[in-house]
Amino acid sequence: MSNLNINLMKKMLLLFGIVIMSIRANAYELLLQDVRNYIKELNILHPDIVIKQAVQESGWYESHESIRCNTKNNLFGFKRNHEYVSYENWNASVLAYSVWQNKNYTGGDYYEFLIRIGYASDPEYISKLKSIRVNM
Repeated sequence: MSNLNINLMKKMLLLFGIVIMSIRANAYELLLQDVRNYIKELNILHPDIVIKQAVQESGWYESHESIRCNTKNNLFGFKRNHEYVSYENWNASVLAYSVWQNKNYTGGDYYEFLIRIGYASDPEYISKLKSIRVNM
């Protein structure tokens, strides 16, 4: 194969990679916006923190583990009987969060509430949430 053909193939692969990355970035932005809008539509309290939880728990909606986003539509890492819950779609996961919040949250500092109820086993969970930057 000539150097000209090799260089052309390299350029085509680079262009293909750029296109794929652009598609993934746009899909992420759409999903983030969709989740954000649905959280607000359901009047979930502290939406800025809740969207950060969805981002943290789902790995920016890229979780490939058998637990959450891609296979179980579980944006918040909810478990039942020590197993991650499966939802029909991500909307059902957000709705479940709304129901959970209405049942358990009685007011006050939301970060303190998450600590008090033991939402996550990671001792750095709140710090990780606070470090996430998403535009609400």
